[in-house]
Amino acid sequence: MLPITKGQRLLYGVICAAALLVAGLGLFAPQYLASIFTWMVLPPLHARFVGAVYLFGAVFMAGCLAARTQAEVRWAVQMIGVWTAGL
Repeated sequence: MLPITKGQRLLYGVICAAALLVAGLGLFAPQYLASIFTWMVLPPLHARFVGAVYLFGAVFMAGCLAARTQAEVRWAVQMIGVWTAGL
């Protein structure tokens, strides 16, 4: 089994930090989420939902940081691709 490279760990760490930022804003300061990330009016309930989804992403990336082999994170690259395609 191939180990996870330092570059991959860096990628997972950056994505985890970005997801935690959005999750924190969405869950604890929903009034600021729309003004910082979008041009739309985002109701607080919707902002909290977005925060919860990004919290899942942060937990998933934290799991990828704890993994030791490529086989343990093989789905991470596809999920990152889906996430970035939505941007």
